[in-house]
Amino acid sequence: MEKIPKVAVLIEASRSAGRGLLSGIVRYINSNNNWACYREPPSYTRLAGKRPLLAWLKGLNISGIIAHDHYAREIKSMISEKTPMVIASVDTSKYPFLPTFMDDGIATGKMAAEHLLERGMVNFAYYGLRKVDVFRDRASSFKNVIKQAGHEVHFYEQQLNLRKSSWENELTRTADWLASLPKPVGIMTYADDYSQQIVEACKVANLKIPDEVAIIGVDNDHLICNLSNPPLSSVALKYERAGYEIAKLLDKLMNGEKMDGQKVIIEPTHVVTRQSTDTLYIDDKDVLQAVRFIHQNANRPLQVEDVINSSRLSRRALQQKFDKILGHSIFEEIQRRHSDQIAKMLIETNLTISKIAFNLGHSGVEHISRYFRLAKGCSPSEYRKKYGTYR
Repeated sequence: MEKIPKVAVLIEASRSAGRGLLSGIVRYINSNNNWACYREPPSYTRLAGKRPLLAWLKGLNISGIIAHDHYAREIKSMISEKTPMVIASVDTSKYPFLPTFMDDGIATGKMAAEHLLERGMVNFAYYGLRKVDVFRDRASSFKNVIKQAGHEVHFYEQQLNLRKSSWENELTRTADWLASLPKPVGIMTYADDYSQQIVEACKVANLKIPDEVAIIGVDNDHLICNLSNPPLSSVALKYERAGYEIAKLLDKLMNGEKMDGQKVIIEPTHVVTRQSTDTLYIDDKDVLQAVRFIHQNANRPLQVEDVINSSRLSRRALQQKFDKILGHSIFEEIQRRHSDQIAKMLIETNLTISKIAFNLGHSGVEHISRYFRLAKGCSPSEYRKKYGTYR
């Protein structure tokens, strides 16, 4: 009888990120393999120490491991024994041969920064724990993009040990920090639950969201984002697809491929805009009205003439204001918003590209492909292949 591989999947499932990874792993197993998967028993939590977990793993005669990096100490002896494994964000300088998975913090920070810049923000801040590696990438990328746009970023760091600083004290510190920032301010947080903390601190500081404080997090955790008041905007990452690729990599390792520092990168796909950033900060009322009209109608056919008709200004006067204030034309603004809408439909629907083009008022895909490539750096079909459903 063929031996069935036993795989330990040590991924915490309380967040949507972990659940997404687990869903992708299950999808791979169901499609390609017949693994026997084992999750950490409730009695062997990290609070119980490493010995029970290690004994459990060795008792199972595990064939491979997928784990978050906070389990690294518990499985250290299995690392030395070269058990096939893929670990999240492990210290690659310590274990250079070890395959890892991690999110693309640079692309994530860039996407969040561009979203806030598109809202017309000139004041920016970042909230989280900068000493965490993946956090450092997100924070540094966010800062660099904002700096290139001519602005600075204010940073806040939570207390690493909340036992020394109670949540009530931390909330007060955060509220004081928010009150000290120039307004209106756009804040990127490390993750959606951090965004929720900012919402609570804004209530303490009597600050309005999004009029005074706009907030964008990471992970697009639907429960956290939609249960918040107001609902939270977030950068969505392709966790399920990454889980599939992680399982695929582990399968190769268990079948003899050498562990040689392979990496699975969890890429951001798009920003899901909710009320926490659903506003525009443009001083000129005419441009503000026109841009708001474009945003509100980006899901239907839209021409420059439609924007002109919604404005009190002439075509020439409004175009001049767009060029001066936004640095691009009315037509380019429509193309940008349509590109965002196309990207959203490519990821979230199964509509054909020609149907998406038709819904946006185009007879074929050639025209939208041209400006979509300019906005996103690839064709619609390449974008869907990269970020959309599994092939």
